[in-house]
Order: sequence, then structure tokens, then C-alpha cells
Amino acid sequence: MENKDLYLKTMKCPVCEHIFKSTKVKSKSIRISHRDSDFCAYFLGENPYFYEVSVCPECGFAATDTEYDKIKSFQREIILEKISPNWAKRDVNGVRTIEDAINSYKLALYEAKFMEKEHQYIGMLSLKLSWLYRYEKKYALENRFLGIALGEFKEAYKKESFNTDFSVGQCCYLVGEIYKKFDDTSNAIKWYEVALKYCKFNEIKLQKLIREQWQNISKERRSVKEAVN
Repeated sequence: MENKDLYLKTMKCPVCEHIFKSTKVKSKSIRISHRDSDFCAYFLGENPYFYEVSVCPECGFAATDTEYDKIKSFQREIILEKISPNWAKRDVNGVRTIEDAINSYKLALYEAKFMEKEHQYIGMLSLKLSWLYRYEKKYALENRFLGIALGEFKEAYKKESFNTDFSVGQCCYLVGEIYKKFDDTSNAIKWYEVALKYCKFNEIKLQKLIREQWQNISKERRSVKEAVN
């Protein structure tokens, strides 16, 4: 591979056992310029989001690296019965444009809903799709997938357990943050409060971020009140 920031990872599809190569960004090459308040990162160089979803060229199974091997027998049957018969065999794991990345996430999201994957996983796929559309300044589509993420994260909070990779505090913060982006400041504050309640003692940066966003809303409200008066 000519691009020194990329490498090929050997993958084995857990559905059809086909072995293929999937392009990834080398960890040492990932350089972040800055982040938005909902964790969307902007990169100097290759964007690792473009390559998070691997797609089996043979059967069409698509998932992020963290979920690729986490498939149950009934989910495997769903892919073989509902996805594979309609899949035009092709390799989409090479160097990707942003449109290629969007299509890979959409496929993973479509399959995740079919397989009844966890709400937090579906929510994160939707959130990252919104980020990709944000890069392109396609704000209507960004908001569409932010709305899907909002619903999924709220369901995850009510029904699912969390781990250190994605904590309940992070989930509730993202719910609040999406509400803030939708200008629903009352619900944003409500969810920031819930997020602070569930933040673990070692989530200091998250606690600081929640308080900053909460203060930003308070400042905006004061500014509006002063302008009206």
C-alpha cells in the first residue's frame, strides 16, 4: 500500500468465514486537530472514521471493528437470509472517500437494526454518520442521524448496561448535547444533570465538559433575557 498512514488488516467474516483485507489507519498516524463538544474529531491527515466499518466482500456483513466478531447465531442467520441474497459481491475495504465511508456506515446501521443489536451501538453508528455529514456541511442529513442517535441513546440508558469504553455518563451527556444542538435547552440541562450523577470518579474531563456546556446554556439564556429587557 502506497499510503504510509494506512495498512491492511486481515479479517475473517464471522458469518461466512471469508477471509479478506480491510484498510485501517495506523494508530501512530492519527493526529487530531480539534473536537466538537459531541466528541466529533477533526484530523490532520487520514480520518480513521472512514475505516471503522469493515464489510465482507462475500456476504455483505458490515460492522465496526469492536463489534465484528460479536455476532449470535440468530444474527448470523439474519445476514445470510436477509442481506447476502441481495448483496452484489464486491470489495469496498480499500482507500475510501467520504461517500464510501457514509455508505459503509449506512450498511452497518441497516444490518444492526435487522440484527437487533444494542441501542448504544446503533446510536454510535448514527452519531458517526451525522459527523460525516457534518464534514460535508449537509446539515439536514446530519440532524436526521443526530435524531436517530438521540432516540437510541435514550433507549440504551433505560434498558442496557454500560462498560468503560462507553459509560452511562457519556451516553447521558450525548443525549444532553444532541438536545442542545436541537435548541432544546431544558432537556439538555436535564440530561447534563443525569450525566453528572452517573459520572465515575475518574471521568474528570467529562465532568468538566458537562459543566462547561451547562454554563454555556446559562450564559445564552442570560444574554437573551438581557436583549429582551
